[in-house]
Amino acid sequence: MKKKLAVFMASLMLALSLTACGGSSAESSSQAGAASQASSAASSEGTAETTGGIKRGGVLVTSRVGVTPLNPIKYIAMQGDKIIEGLFFDSLVNINENMEVEPFLAESWTISDDGLTIDMKLKEGVHYFDGTEMTAETVKYCWDWYLDPNTAANFYTLISDVTSVDVVDDYTIRFNFSQPNAGFIETLSYQAGYVLSPASIDKYKETGDEEVFAREGGTGAFILTENVDGVSVTAEKNPNYHVMGEDGQPLPYLDGVRVNIIGDEAVAASNLMSGDLDMIDVVTQPAVVTQLQAAEGIDVRINAPREIFFLYMNMEQEPFDDPLVRQAMCYAVNREELNQVVSMGEGIQTPWVTLPTQWYYTDGEIIEYNPEKAKELLAEAGYPDGVDVELHYGTFGVLQQECELVQAQAAEAGFNISLVGMDGATLKSTWALQNPDAPAGMRIQNNIVPKSDPYTQMEYVFGENAIQNCSRWIDPEYQELLLQVKQTFDHDEAQVLLDRMQEIGLEQMPIVVLQAGPRRSALADHTMGVYFDCDASMNFRAAWLNK
Repeated sequence: MKKKLAVFMASLMLALSLTACGGSSAESSSQAGAASQASSAASSEGTAETTGGIKRGGVLVTSRVGVTPLNPIKYIAMQGDKIIEGLFFDSLVNINENMEVEPFLAESWTISDDGLTIDMKLKEGVHYFDGTEMTAETVKYCWDWYLDPNTAANFYTLISDVTSVDVVDDYTIRFNFSQPNAGFIETLSYQAGYVLSPASIDKYKETGDEEVFAREGGTGAFILTENVDGVSVTAEKNPNYHVMGEDGQPLPYLDGVRVNIIGDEAVAASNLMSGDLDMIDVVTQPAVVTQLQAAEGIDVRINAPREIFFLYMNMEQEPFDDPLVRQAMCYAVNREELNQVVSMGEGIQTPWVTLPTQWYYTDGEIIEYNPEKAKELLAEAGYPDGVDVELHYGTFGVLQQECELVQAQAAEAGFNISLVGMDGATLKSTWALQNPDAPAGMRIQNNIVPKSDPYTQMEYVFGENAIQNCSRWIDPEYQELLLQVKQTFDHDEAQVLLDRMQEIGLEQMPIVVLQAGPRRSALADHTMGVYFDCDASMNFRAAWLNK
């Protein structure tokens, strides 16, 4: 017996939609908002037509803190990179800022009773940039490539339960699983849900051209025209886009988008106030936030997700191979001071890498700042005179400020911390689980949450093959429970597993949770229609400039 999976009602939260799947087949269907086949050309480049209050034309200029690979299988930040990737690539489903699943390239799906197959109906009339129509055959071709371990897609661990993809009919595909995957549909809102044209995949295999998908293989609202590495990414509108605007013509309204890579928030803010930027992707530094809030014609927006700041500790090397030292580090930080200074008093305290607003949040003790307790633990571990450690951080946002505070606080507890700054990409590769030469010490992380489902959120930080498992913590019981969570559709059953996982984590302390700060963006008042999803990733398909 099949039940309707009510993921398309605006009032239904993702948590309920997942519960409806438990133990039975589930079917979902809806038209993707205003989406329909693009049947007429958009307004010509360089013009600005006004219809129903919306102005067509113009190039929106925004910023991005760091460099984003244009090859989506090689993303650096699963959520943050969608800011640029979303120009070129549409996903099979979307998850909005209310954590509700919405159809997009996939119009509906049916989950079998045993959870081992999912039939997915594709939207018709969608074309890749190279003119090829998206069909079940092209999606299968793309997924066969994704599932090849030699492709080395960064999202492979999230989709490795898929054993094969079959063509059911021209616009229906079937995913076959080795075991149930309760969060699979939600995973398709990320890079694994992008579908790339077969010709672009073949060209990439032949040439290694990292930009070919953004120029030829995507289905998004914009097409890559120029990538100046580390400086800017420029895109022009896709005249054959499959989503219609409010004026009855295909989106996008804009002629194009340019993303300037600006790592210094103060510089980005100056450019926004001068009119050189129409918006800023992320604003975190308190001084910059205050400046923009006081500026005329600027809207500083707090987005739905938050950033959980925490410290990874390399458990394979001294001194953090000793659990007493890890416990001492937990007592060595003043979380409330970090909240007040770095998060402007708008942070949330949480014992683990979940938020109180998530269905799988488990309450727990927030460790108070106690430098004397930390000194006692260090002495017990054999460091009566304190210990020297390094703290590595990315040179963007508030990470340096956060680390400087941690450095000062922990000095009172016997930790002599040296700060090591580097760009985000270097930091990630240096500390990757797969790097056998990862340094001793600590790395600070600002992890965007919520992610689409509990498995993805936990696997991203602690998965046994996860790039970001920088503590190198692979506890057998935790990993087994994580696998069970992945296969469990019932929320109550999953909660029991997740509660035990948190207990294990708080016992072994692979990380030090600091605080969950707000995630802000800043827009000029004339910047309209920018869509923020559950990751605070900006989408510009319906954006327009009121100037």
